[in-house]
Amino acid sequence: MPNLDAETPGTAVVTGGARGIGASCAARLAAQGRPVVVWDREAPEDPVNGVDYVRVDVGRADDVARAASASALGRVGLLVNAAGVTGFGRAEEIAPDLWREVLESNLYGPFHTAHALFPALRRAKGQIINIASITAGVPGAGRVAYCTSKSGVVTMTKVLALEWAAHGIRVNCVSPGYTRTRMVQDAMDAGHLDEQAVLGRIPQGRTAEPGEIADVILLLTDERFAHVTGDNLVVDGGWSVNGAY
Repeated sequence: MPNLDAETPGTAVVTGGARGIGASCAARLAAQGRPVVVWDREAPEDPVNGVDYVRVDVGRADDVARAASASALGRVGLLVNAAGVTGFGRAEEIAPDLWREVLESNLYGPFHTAHALFPALRRAKGQIINIASITAGVPGAGRVAYCTSKSGVVTMTKVLALEWAAHGIRVNCVSPGYTRTRMVQDAMDAGHLDEQAVLGRIPQGRTAEPGEIADVILLLTDERFAHVTGDNLVVDGGWSVNGAY
C-alpha cells in the first residue's frame, strides 16, 4: 500500500506571514488546501481564514524552539522564511542596536527556524525556501546591515542544501527585487529610497506585487522541480542585469 503520510504535503510554516510577501505566500498556500501556520511578531494586517497565527520572534532561538515544539504544529513539510526588517545607515554611523536587530531578524531568524524544524522536515522530506534580496548580489551604500544579512541568507541556503540533501530536504532561495510592500513604501516615504530612480533602473518599469513573488515561491514547491536545490532565483524585472546607463 502507498505511504499516504509521505504523500501528503504537511503543514507549511511561513515566517513573517502577517504582511507583505509572507502574507501572500500564506494566502496562496491556504487556497491550495494546505495547513498553514504563520510565525510573526506582529498581528496580521488581513487575516486569512484557515491560517493559524502565532506570535514568534524568529530572531530569538528560544522563541522559535517553543513554537517548533508545539503539538498543534503537526507534520511540517514546508518552511518559508519571509520574516525580515530593513535598516538604513552607513557603516560608520549605524547604531549597534540596529545592526543587531537586522542581523537577528534577517539572518539568525532563518537559521533558528531551519534548525528547530530540521527533525520535522527530515521526517517529511520537506522543503525550505528562504527569502533573500537582490541586494545580496548587488549591494548598495547606506544599507550595510541589510545587504550583509541577505548575502548571508543566500550562502546559508547553499550550505543547508548541501548538508541536508542526504536527508531528502530541498533548500532554495528567492531574491526579490523592489516589491510593493509596506516596508519598501515606508522606505520611499522616508526618503531612503528614490522611487523614480528605482523605477528607472527596472527594465519592466514597475515594481513587483507581493503576489508575484509568492507565485515564484510556490512554483519551487512543486515536485516537478524536485531536482532543484541550492538555487537562488532572482525575481526583479531585470533590475540586477541592467548595468548600462
